[in-house]
Amino acid sequence: MSWIEDYPPNNEIENKIVLLLVMHGYKKEDIHFRNSSDNKRYLRYGYWGYVDYDALSYAGNHANVYFDTIMIDDEDWGNGYYYNYKIKGE
Repeated sequence: MSWIEDYPPNNEIENKIVLLLVMHGYKKEDIHFRNSSDNKRYLRYGYWGYVDYDALSYAGNHANVYFDTIMIDDEDWGNGYYYNYKIKGE
């Protein structure tokens, strides 16, 4: 199983984000979306992997969303990242 199979995109915007990140060289099977504790959706790449600013900016501009990069620090495995997104105008 891949990340995207376990946690697939669930709307048109998330599908577009996947396509745009793949166009920037990211592996489709590692892109996935999850629900936060307050039931908002966020993007992850692999196991808390980093997505560079240019790719996020490109995806955000073309999918009409804003991304907020959240870094978490774990003493066992170091820095991890996830990306809250919000639809522009909402």
